[in-house]
Order: sequence, then structure tokens, then C-alpha cells
Amino acid sequence: MDESSKKKIHDELLTLLSQKLPSDTIADKVTKIIESEISKREQQYYSTLDAHVEELSKTYEEISALFEINNLLSQTMNPSERLDDLATILRHTIPFREIAVRLKLQSDTIEFTKSFAKGANKINKAIEYVESGHEHETVLVEPSSGLGDLQHLLSVPIKSGNEHWGYILCADRESGIFTAADRKILESAAQQIASAVERFLRFQEELEKQRMQEQLQIARQIQSRLFPRFLPRSSFVSFNGYSSPAIQVGGDYYDILVRKDDMLVAVADVSGKGVPAALLMTSFRSALRSIAKFHADMQILVRDLNKMLLEDLQDERFITMALAQIKKDGETRLINAGHPPAIVVSNNSVKTLHASCIPLGLQEDPDCKVQTTNLRKGDLLVIYTDGVIEARNEKGEEYGMDRFSELILKNEHLSAEEIVKTIQRSLTEFMGEMPLHDDTTVVVLKYLGENIPS
Repeated sequence: MDESSKKKIHDELLTLLSQKLPSDTIADKVTKIIESEISKREQQYYSTLDAHVEELSKTYEEISALFEINNLLSQTMNPSERLDDLATILRHTIPFREIAVRLKLQSDTIEFTKSFAKGANKINKAIEYVESGHEHETVLVEPSSGLGDLQHLLSVPIKSGNEHWGYILCADRESGIFTAADRKILESAAQQIASAVERFLRFQEELEKQRMQEQLQIARQIQSRLFPRFLPRSSFVSFNGYSSPAIQVGGDYYDILVRKDDMLVAVADVSGKGVPAALLMTSFRSALRSIAKFHADMQILVRDLNKMLLEDLQDERFITMALAQIKKDGETRLINAGHPPAIVVSNNSVKTLHASCIPLGLQEDPDCKVQTTNLRKGDLLVIYTDGVIEARNEKGEEYGMDRFSELILKNEHLSAEEIVKTIQRSLTEFMGEMPLHDDTTVVVLKYLGENIPS
């Protein structure tokens, strides 16, 4: 009881006592004064209690709505699929007539609107106002805002951190103006939508990565079939090779074509890595195999091959290649178009055949020169790509041409297959835990002599 109420009762009692009334009358009047005050206090108490109950009930409804929204969005990967249900839940706590949600999910823009009252037509004006430069901020429009018949609007952005995904707006409140409580509810809903959007985008990214990995694995399997699956047999040469891409697919290529009077061995390296290089490598393979059937002359073969590649290669794309023609008598003709030097091991010494022209695909006539050497029984011809000699270890050191040549020379007595395995082991030991930074390809040929039976 406040002081004014106490003083009023005190004054009423003093007035009553000063009237010198009978004691029974005084007792009755005192009882009435006390009962009247108690009645007033009860009315005030119940009024305050009702207000608290109403506030608690409103808070419960708000919390319940947010819980429903959280449960709703947690049951779907794509939040745009549940916007209709979301609007219905919000309608239980915010008495709006119309609602709109705009979401930008990757390249898609989701535009959702819903009306809960016949004749409601403020939503388009509300959207137009918000999208006139207010998408990134909270907007509260009241009748006093001076926007004509757009008198009730509440819009909040859907964002997380620096990412802005869209907005959610409510228009045309049924009674009164949008309140601070309405704003809190809508902001909480927007935060939950933003979290759902992030989950959805992360899921999409992981799904895309998985799809890409699956597609790259398929591409890797297809590309592996483009290399010689079964090495052709020859009476005068034994050979072996391998190719390892730096990533799933690569731009290195090797092939061995046995013809009637000779054998062609090609090792090529398409500029770049990954899928683009792999596609160009496939084009190179098709061109080489089709042209090799009709040309015995190496220079004409390379000239026509270059013309076909010019049609497929884009600007700044090119292909380095070493193409060797080995005859039964050991005569070997080689064209090196911008490729690392081929290695010839003969009589315990190493000879290198360097590039004699620019890579293919850069100009119409690269004018490639033929280099000739004569292999003797037991001699080796090793063709490789730059990924081999440029492989790095954990100290940043390159494998290098000297190390590679010494390894081949040291193991020249082994078979072509054994030499290839030795090169692979040496590279693996040298690199340690370092990954390949470029595709690596090696082909080893050992000349057996002209009169070895098939």
C-alpha cells in the first residue's frame, strides 16, 4: 500500500472518531473502509496478474512459434520448400495479412508470397519499397511514415555474417502497428532461415564435390583406357611405360604403334592439367592414330598432326611431343617438338636428343627437324615428360636430369619393365610425402636386335 492510500485511511478513521458515534456504528464504518480498500487492492492485483499472464502467454506463443520454425527447417535440406508452412506458423504470433520471402540460393532466386485475407493487396507495394534499396536493413513502416496507403510494413534481412541471402516481410497488420515483439519474432525467424540456407548450401557444395569426384573417377577410368592396355609384341624391341596424373585426370599421353616395317612411339604433354588437358589429350590421340596409318615420312606426319591440332587448341594451349620411329635394323628417327630431351643409352654412355622445333599447336608450320640415331642390341631409348625431372622432394629440390640419367645408366642391364619399376620407386622415395605437382609419364624401349624371332 502506498503512502497516499495509508493517509487516506488514516484521515477517514480520524474523521469517524471525531464524530462521537456509538461504538457499534464506528466498528461497522471501519469494517466498510477496510473492506473497500481490500476490494480495491484485489482488483489491482488481479489486473496486474492478468497482465502478467497475458504477457507470459504471448511469450509462450512466441517461443512455441520459434520452436516450430526450428523443427520445420531442421526437417528439410532446402528451406525454400517449407516457406508456406513457415508463413502459417508466423501468422499465429504476428497478425499480418500478407507475407513475402525472397531468397537467393546460388544461381536461383526464390520468390514466395502469401495472403491470409481476401482483398489484401499491399504486398507488391511492400516488396517494391523494400527492394528499392532496403533489402539489407530492418524496415518498420507505420501510418505516420508518409508512404500513402502503405501504412503497416515490417521487413528484416536474412543474413549471416557478411552473407546476405534475402529478406522476409510482413505487410498490412490486422490491428494496431507492428510491435517490438513482432520485430524480435521476425528477426529470430530470419536467423533460423539463414542457418537453414547455410546448411543447404554446404550440403550442395559437398554434393557437388561428390559428383565431381565421381565424374573425375569415371573420366580417369576412361582416360586410362586410352593408354595402351596391352603392349603390342615386337620381335626387335621390348618396351614398357606408365603415366600418372597429378590429379584425377591429366594431359600426359603415350602410345606405341607397331606398323608393318617399323614402330612409332609417342610421348606428349598437353599444357595445363586436369579435365581441359585431358580432353585435348584425347583429341591428340585420335589425330595421331588416324594420321599414323597413312604417313611413313615423319615430317609429313608431324606437319599434318599439327594442322589438326590447330583446329582444336585454344589460344595459349600447346602440346609438346617426342615421336620416335624405330626400324627393325635399329635406325631410329626422332622428332622432338618442344619436349624434354629423349635419352639414348648405348655402350655405357648417355646421349640426349633435344627439341628441334617449337611445341605443336602454336603456328601452322613448326618446321620440325628429324634427328637420327642407330640403336645396337641392348641400347635403350627413354622418353618422358617434364613432370619426372621436375618432381620435388620435401626440401624443394628437383629430381633433375642428372639423377634421372644416372639412374637409367646404372640399370641399363635390366629389362624395360624392370627399368620402369625402378624409376617409379626412385621417384616415390625421392618425393617422400610430397604430392605430384605435374603429370609424370615414362616410356622405356630396349632394342633387342634385328634377328630376334617373334
